Amino acid sequence: NITSVGTLSSLAVSGDLTVDTNTLYVDSTNNRVGIGIASPAVNLDVQDSSQAVIRTGDGSTVDMRMVADVSSGVGSIRTSGNTSVMGFFTGGSERARISSSGNVGIGVTNPTRKLHLDSTGTTTGAAYIYSNAVHTGVTTQSILAAYSDNASSSGTVLFVRGDGSGNLVHVKKGSADAFVIDSSSNATISGNLTVTGNATINGNLTFGNAATDTVSFG
Repeated sequence: NITSVGTLSSLAVSGDLTVDTNTLYVDSTNNRVGIGIASPAVNLDVQDSSQAVIRTGDGSTVDMRMVADVSSGVGSIRTSGNTSVMGFFTGGSERARISSSGNVGIGVTNPTRKLHLDSTGTTTGAAYIYSNAVHTGVTTQSILAAYSDNASSSGTVLFVRGDGSGNLVHVKKGSADAFVIDSSSNATISGNLTVTGNATINGNLTFGNAATDTVSFG
């Protein structure tokens, strides 16, 4: 046992190293380090009975922590400091970011919405939602739902804009077109159209076959 030494310029330890029982433990057999635990199960094992924290940064400009809160059962990654921005990188490039205000950006470094997607692809979209499950949900339980339930709201719920020559909206049922709004704002509906209330048409109204198609009024 070493009880008191002067200044050491270097220290080589052959075998396990224990500091204050489990404050720091080095398992030389398995090449593992434990902090708060005398039998580390992984390369770096940090444990605490209330909250285990790994901290990196300089404490002011950037401060990043990985926290395991035992009392709440929540594991989290936290940032603080002057910027408090969290970036996610793959292949050496940033792919996503969470801003200090909580906005999430994918393909953009300054997200201005809760979820902000920006794609530079010419043949692939910015977002793709797919489900192969036997889905039975409707309204707000739909695969994709846009819902605003505040009676005082006066803003638009769903906004679509396209400045190019492609369709604004294209809906299919299986492989067949069901509803299309093209770049000239022309709407094509394949099937029956039921209007409950008033309908205002600015332009021409064309039926596919004047000999067989009918118009019924209540």
